[in-house]
Amino acid sequence: MSAWAHEDAPVSFEGEIWDREIGRTASLPLRLAAFLGFTVFASLQYSTLILHPPATRVLAVAAIVTVGAGTLALGGRLLAPRHPRLTALLAVCMTLVTFVLASLAVGLPAHLLAPANWGALAGDVRRGFDGLTGWLWPYRGGRPWARLVVLAVLPLAGTAAAALCFWPGGRREGLRAVLGLSPLLTIFLAGVVNEVAPLWRFQGVVLLALIFAWFSLPTLRPQDANRAVRWLLGCTALALTAAPLLSSARPWIDYTGWDPVPAATSFQWDQLYGPNTWSRSTATMLEVAELRPRRLRIATLDRFDGLRFLRSDAPPGSVRLDEPPGRHPGGWYERAAITVAGLRSSLLVGAGGMPTGLRWLGGAAPMAHRQADGTLLAQTPLEGGSRYQVLSYEPQPSRSGLRHASRRFPRAYLPYTRFQLPAREANGLRAPNLREQARAGVAPDAAVGAPAPGRTPASAPEVARRVEASPYAPMFALAQRLAAGAGSSYEVALRIESYLRENYTYSLDPPRSRYPLEAFLFKDRRGYCQQFSGAMTLMLRMDGIPARVAVGFLPGTYDPLTQRWRVRALDAHAWVEVYFAGIGWVSFDPTPPASVGGARATLLSRAVTLGLRGGRSGGRARSSATAALASARTGAKGDVSWWLVALLGLAGPAGALAAGWWLAGRRRLRRGLEGDGTSAVEELQGALARLGHGAAPGLTLARLERQLAGDAARYLEGLRALRYGDAAHPAPTLADRRRLRGALADRGMRGRLRALLALPPGAARRPPRASGT
Repeated sequence: MSAWAHEDAPVSFEGEIWDREIGRTASLPLRLAAFLGFTVFASLQYSTLILHPPATRVLAVAAIVTVGAGTLALGGRLLAPRHPRLTALLAVCMTLVTFVLASLAVGLPAHLLAPANWGALAGDVRRGFDGLTGWLWPYRGGRPWARLVVLAVLPLAGTAAAALCFWPGGRREGLRAVLGLSPLLTIFLAGVVNEVAPLWRFQGVVLLALIFAWFSLPTLRPQDANRAVRWLLGCTALALTAAPLLSSARPWIDYTGWDPVPAATSFQWDQLYGPNTWSRSTATMLEVAELRPRRLRIATLDRFDGLRFLRSDAPPGSVRLDEPPGRHPGGWYERAAITVAGLRSSLLVGAGGMPTGLRWLGGAAPMAHRQADGTLLAQTPLEGGSRYQVLSYEPQPSRSGLRHASRRFPRAYLPYTRFQLPAREANGLRAPNLREQARAGVAPDAAVGAPAPGRTPASAPEVARRVEASPYAPMFALAQRLAAGAGSSYEVALRIESYLRENYTYSLDPPRSRYPLEAFLFKDRRGYCQQFSGAMTLMLRMDGIPARVAVGFLPGTYDPLTQRWRVRALDAHAWVEVYFAGIGWVSFDPTPPASVGGARATLLSRAVTLGLRGGRSGGRARSSATAALASARTGAKGDVSWWLVALLGLAGPAGALAAGWWLAGRRRLRRGLEGDGTSAVEELQGALARLGHGAAPGLTLARLERQLAGDAARYLEGLRALRYGDAAHPAPTLADRRRLRGALADRGMRGRLRALLALPPGAARRPPRASGT
């Protein structure tokens, strides 16, 4: 017998409570099945963020969180009515157990979960995040912790979804069901936006079916099943029809390229070794179209003035000797088309090595000339939109070729083995006049270095004594120690590169010092690419090997829409070039790879150096590196961090689901105010219980109406007329319902908020499953 069947009948819900409890318990297997399907689908989609995802582990995580969700729900059924505190405690414990088991299933080492090992766990997680910095998705690196950090999101999202959807004894189950899907929708979107294959139509259909199953399947009556399926198929067909009209080759809102202050950016390439002053913005400097990603060389720093490496106005070198004739295959040349965006510079970008040819692609063609070190210099700074094509020579010899390169090199490169010793008044704490120093020549007695090609400064006693008496004596000793017993200049370069990578820390904010490079090596032991490249170049010169600092940009991020590499301001970088007789200038990079783009930089470093360090396997190494880079180039979706995608994806699903929840409540409200008003009466009963008014014995609609009186009673009069077929009385309106809510609210902000939750404006709550009214 339904509540308030007669006008003056007391309220009674006992029979309805039993029926609804039975129905809710019976629907639990269906709810768990729908939850499992949604979790599996979202988790598998998210796991595509890494190459070759462990599908078995992903499925195990989904199964574990589903079992945990079922345990939470069953525990609530058995204990919640009689032992609410015990139920809450067991639910917390079960949630933690579920999270731990899911984390173990995804691959987290069990011993790291012990409290004594949490410090080591935090360090491993931090290194995993460092390995992901700047990567192009999907992640193709081989770092175990980088892969594990990506997959560790699955236990977190799955456990959160299970707790929200199946927490025992809580009210507002409909709202929690909506919020519980938000973590799963977030990881689903994180995988979709970084996916290579365009399967979004199929994924959208599956997602729609799963959402329907989650919200409708557990409570769907058999007689409504055919109509529900027809609605689902109709909405699917409509969405697939409208999809081609809404799709576009370019995003509607390109937030990755948005720049609130689109201004030209310039760089001071001379090295100062203080805190990094280069722009770290994501504004696009250049767009580069080339076959393979390479470092984009702009200029070289040839002179060490006793404190820092600078670019002089007349750099030494020989264009003819930079490109030895007849000793290189055709693959050592690279052609690239450059489009200037936000970079303001008169120095032109090469395609990775030394520019040998230049061709302007439409628009103005300013005069440009090539300097002795191969740098292209335009007469005026280039404007945004300028386009040119450059042909560059970048040798990539085998390891054997580098080892057998002669130690004797042309005398034209002897200046690249020389360096100045600091004067007494020299101090790196004072800002230098870089313009004056670039113009100033070097006095013959101010610089020291190799006395002849193929010899080291240590071989000249007078030079050695001068260096050992200078502040650079410890660096001189370290350079000799690293070069001891090396059979070639290439071996020396490898030793210094490895020593710096393995023993020093990357930091954008190193302290200032009087002798910056000496302090970097023996005191601070941290710095960024300027310190690493400057220290390696100076130690190579102390060993009599021609070396210089190269400056420019890392290749940036591949944009599959434009099929170009997008080079940003934060991609600015410095590395080292070493001269080998008969080969030319070869690049080395002593900066730790994780600090210059994470796994992306590691892959880049391998692509640039594996071929020239692989001996007879160099050809295979170059081929595999090229294939990996081609795969990255075709599969990348951008450089947006996964956590940013997750945050942005959270707002969309939550907003859409909240709107759907509100629309469903609006529909229930309209239906409740039609017919005999049963739903509206049930909502009123639940509202009274939530507001703490209770139900005195014998409470009826008429009695409650007499208690409220005034405008607040109009809603009750309308409900009574609907309930008992009084056609002469007008039906209740939303305005009447609003007045009733005001009458039921207690004074104060808290009372008004409770009334708003009990009788939401414009949307009816679901009828209560249990009530004491």
